[in-house]
Amino acid sequence: MKNFTKSLLALLTIAFALSFTSCLNSDDENNNNANYLNPASPEYSNYLMMVTGSYTGKLYFWNDTISNKENKTDSIASSIYVAGMNDSTITARIPAKYFLKSLAGNDELKAAAEGEDVNLSMKYYLYLVQNNILFFGVYPEKATFSVEYGETTHMVDLEFLRTLNYWGAYSEGVMQIQCTLNKISLDGNTIKTFEQSEAKTSAAYLFDMKRNW
Repeated sequence: MKNFTKSLLALLTIAFALSFTSCLNSDDENNNNANYLNPASPEYSNYLMMVTGSYTGKLYFWNDTISNKENKTDSIASSIYVAGMNDSTITARIPAKYFLKSLAGNDELKAAAEGEDVNLSMKYYLYLVQNNILFFGVYPEKATFSVEYGETTHMVDLEFLRTLNYWGAYSEGVMQIQCTLNKISLDGNTIKTFEQSEAKTSAAYLFDMKRNW
């Protein structure tokens, strides 16, 4: 359990990217104890029930205003709810300003978003149990929120990458999830598309959560 948490946060500090390779190899160099899950099996349902519940912890993200050139990782207190049977959705409520931090200009938008929240919804599926760690894919849905400025209501859309680079893991009450912001749109017009080089820095977000038993 301790290795699970430390290894991911260490990777976050170095490159702000998740990789579970070290976790998997720590106990079994051959990785021959993998148990791939069948969604139709009772075992899958049992794991869904195991992860269901509320969690609190921190949301880690990249902050360019930090003076340390080697580590610009910042964090805020956060919480998530994991729905299990018949849903398989993870939900979180996050201050909007943390998704707009990398925007150049757009000062009116960023000022108007100061008091707004984003309701983030992420579908997930369980696919592997290995070395007492449950791994799952995470697919954030587009999140939309409104802001008021210039005597007008403006709509902001946040779109996330939906690829196999999305990872989540659960072990002994601790859940960690990575998601990567892909595009920000204002009133239907794209104002920021994140480059591939930003996927490990300004576009990356990591939930490090502990279950509320």
